[in-house]
Parts: sequence; structure tokens; C-alpha cells
Amino acid sequence: MLDIAISAFNTPRILPKDHYHLITLIKKLLNENNNVALGICAMRLTKALALGLRRQFNQGAKILSSIIISKFKDKKTQIV
Repeated sequence: MLDIAISAFNTPRILPKDHYHLITLIKKLLNENNNVALGICAMRLTKALALGLRRQFNQGAKILSSIIISKFKDKKTQIV
């Protein structure tokens, strides 16, 4: 399911609408799941969303930046 979303967001430009529900879903995936594969998919989805939205991703970046930085503290080398 997340791979389908990643391929959908792999477009040069995404219309700047309210993507808050996606940001909260990514936040939940990164916070609550210890599954490495889900964390990697969530980070790829974040990347695709950021590249497509560009400047309109600033609110999402503010929400997700602390969680992503905390993932660098993990000992799992696949996430980094």
C-alpha cells in the first residue's frame, strides 16, 4: 500500500492542498512502529511528498523533522 502511494507521489509537482492527514499517517508510522520496512517506506513517502510539494511542505517538515532526527539515534543501520 505504501509503495503505491510512493509511486503516486513520484511526480514532478503535486498540487498544494491540505496534506495534513498524510503527514499524521507518516508520523504515526515513524513513531509507533518498530518495523524497519515500514519505517523505510514512510521515509521514502516523506521524500516523495517533499519533492513534489516543494515549498508547500514546510509545515510537514516542521512536524516530521524531530521524529526523523530521532531515528538517527537508533542502532539499526538500515534506517540511516
